[in-house]
Amino acid sequence: MAPTPKPPGAVRRRHAESQFKVLDLPAGGDVPVLPSLVDDGDGGEAVAWHPMTVAWWHDVWCSPMRAEFTAADVHELLRMALLVDQFNHRPTRELHAELRLANAEFGLTPAARRRLRWTLPDAAGLPKEAGVKGKRPDPRGLAVGR
Repeated sequence: MAPTPKPPGAVRRRHAESQFKVLDLPAGGDVPVLPSLVDDGDGGEAVAWHPMTVAWWHDVWCSPMRAEFTAADVHELLRMALLVDQFNHRPTRELHAELRLANAEFGLTPAARRRLRWTLPDAAGLPKEAGVKGKRPDPRGLAVGR
């Protein structure tokens, strides 16, 4: 006697197309402000973020991946910003390895987005929409304190 067929919702096709989630560009919203850094010395003076770190922070929060971040992710992204800042001041292999892993966790590389089954609007053949409003800060002006 033949086995009974599975219900239609339980049937899995082996060669079915994998479903990727198309990430929408954020419709608006502000880029969270990076908190002030405090020098580890006795003075407790504020230290400026490296200009490339500020540009990275802005790019992350203006990217389509922003729509997937939750309030809890902000804390981890802040920790990642500290690593990015350290790497921008004094790059090491260890910092690069940590950043590579953290980038993968947040879908910040093409390979990570494929693993998470995310795709961007232009990659899916959809028209690009306007992203987060606001001009990206010019790192050259930040370096000299303008």
